[in-house]
Amino acid sequence: MKIPKPSKPEAPPFKRKRGPPPQATKLLVASLLAALVFMAVLAIVFVPRYLENLNPPPTNLLHLNLTAGEPRIQVTFALYDWALSRFNATLLESTSTNTTRVRSLPPGLGGGTSVLGFTDADQDGLLNAGDYFTANVSTVPNAAQAQFTLEVWQVDIGQRVGFATWPGILGPG
Repeated sequence: MKIPKPSKPEAPPFKRKRGPPPQATKLLVASLLAALVFMAVLAIVFVPRYLENLNPPPTNLLHLNLTAGEPRIQVTFALYDWALSRFNATLLESTSTNTTRVRSLPPGLGGGTSVLGFTDADQDGLLNAGDYFTANVSTVPNAAQAQFTLEVWQVDIGQRVGFATWPGILGPG
């Protein structure tokens, strides 16, 4: 025996006899405005962070070039011309067994020695193209068998922004 499906009652469509009360309208408008303000605050906070991390800064802001025949490492390109006080430099010696720090220049790149020095060629107080480092490693024991690396660090962000590597003694020994 089959049981027939109940048929849907025919009910007239709902017709509101009056509009919503003014309190409900005010509450809906206030909540909409609060949601829009909240979305704007979130956008102000998070969109700049997103854009900041979208393109990370290049790791090599300086291009250093070894000058043939001279113990000089030339800055051939600088993405930004920033004050010397933002940078320090380290000269490293690498052998087959270990890596040691030969000399360092403090922030500002001043206080050079006969082994490692810096010259601000245009004397503008900025690290930019045309400035150069001098590296005289002929006084380092076994310099001919070592590999040397000059690293330039940007102190305020703690990131290496330029380096140059060369084998043995640079320039006339």
